Parts: sequence; structure tokens; C-alpha cells
Amino acid sequence: MGGNVKRNGKLINISNTCTIDYYLLAFWYLSKIKKIFYQNETNTQKVQIINEILISIENLNWERARELWTFEINNFNLEENFNSISLFGSEYEKFFQHISIFQRYNLIQRCKKTCIQNNKLIRDDSDNLFFKKINNRVVIYTGYNDKCHICKINKNPRIKLKDNPDFLIIQSINSNIYLNELPKQFRIGKNIFPFLCATIHRRNHFIGIFEVNEELFVIDDLDQSMTPLPSYDKNKPSHFYRYKTTLSLYFLI
Repeated sequence: MGGNVKRNGKLINISNTCTIDYYLLAFWYLSKIKKIFYQNETNTQKVQIINEILISIENLNWERARELWTFEINNFNLEENFNSISLFGSEYEKFFQHISIFQRYNLIQRCKKTCIQNNKLIRDDSDNLFFKKINNRVVIYTGYNDKCHICKINKNPRIKLKDNPDFLIIQSINSNIYLNELPKQFRIGKNIFPFLCATIHRRNHFIGIFEVNEELFVIDDLDQSMTPLPSYDKNKPSHFYRYKTTLSLYFLI
């Protein structure tokens, strides 16, 4: 999907926006459930722009929303002789890396209780979180799995979130995690994060899967459709359950 925008008096076509559309829509939908980016002092300028994007979506002005994201958040530099921009690529490159600042956390070592390294800070100010399938179960993974050099026990790190983030976007670390395998919710410390949406990838195109009132819907920005998705039936699953997930968004309750 995409559209035309006027920038500095020049008409510019922005195409292949499926890398950003679903999570911009998710932010707008989440803003209807709770206040997000409210009095967030992490990056006030970026917060102001995102809030302007949400207002644009509220007013059904997707062209303006995409323009703001492309030029003010993504900081896309348009060469003088070009009049088109493609956002084709990865969701990480086009979307996630620009908002990861809002889900920072510290990683704390957990090993033998009597070990002097127990509860030691391993990594400060991280932002990437992953889903990984371990023993046919999808779990949150930080990419850190070393053994303690003193007690020789796996460190099994603990995530300590900063500032109680409004949302967490989790990346599927391998191409083997399917929609029906995603957790309905998860807990980090005392915080509970239920599922809001995920994206799947097929034929060079991303498609959004949203949960609305405990029902799943397939959203495709190509034809701007929203279609109910039947519950998972292992004997006859919908083909949408056969595509791998890429990103998933969970929100703080």
C-alpha cells in the first residue's frame, strides 16, 4: 500500500508501506484502549510526532501519517531528482528500530543464589526482545544464554523493564513461530502484557493479525480489508496459521 504526499511543494509517492502500516494502526488502536506516549520523557520530540501521526490516523489521513513517519521518524532523505520512496524491506529497519527506545530494559544475571555474580547487571539499556521456540514452546529470549564463570550454572537472565513501557514489540528470532503458538499474554516482573497484534509474511508482503474483543481479524493494507480469522483448528487450520510471524505487539495492562 502507499499513497502520494506533498513535501516541500513536490508530489512524492510513498509505496510498500506494509512495513509500517500495521504497527501505526496498532498504536492508534492502543490509544483507544489506554493512554500511550503520555508524559513520556524518553524522547519528547519523537513522542510529539507520533501523537501527530495518531491524530492523522484518527482523521483517516493516512497519507499524512505515512509522511510524518517516513520523513520525521525514519528520517528518509529524498534525493533531489527522485519523486518516489519505497519502504520495502524489513519491519525492523523501517519501523521497530525507530521506536525501540520506548521499551528499554536491564538484564540481570540469575544463577546460584550463593554465587557472588547472582543479581549482577549483565547488560544495561537493552531494547531487543525475541520470541524463540524451545522444546515446542514459544518463550521470551534476550539472546543471552552464557554460563556463569564462577558457579558454572546457566545465567538465566532476568529482564528488568525501565519506566513500565506502554507496549513491547517482540521479534520472532527464527522463521518457525506461527500465529497459534504465540502466547496470549506474558508477565515480566509484576507487569502483564496481553497480545494485541502480530504480522505474518508471505510473497513479499506483510499482513496484520489483530485481536479485537477476543476475536482475531486479518488486516491487509493492499485492499484495506478486515476479515475475521477462525480460531485455530489443528485438523483444518486456516492458511494464515501456516505463515511465520515476524513481529508481535503486546501492551501493558
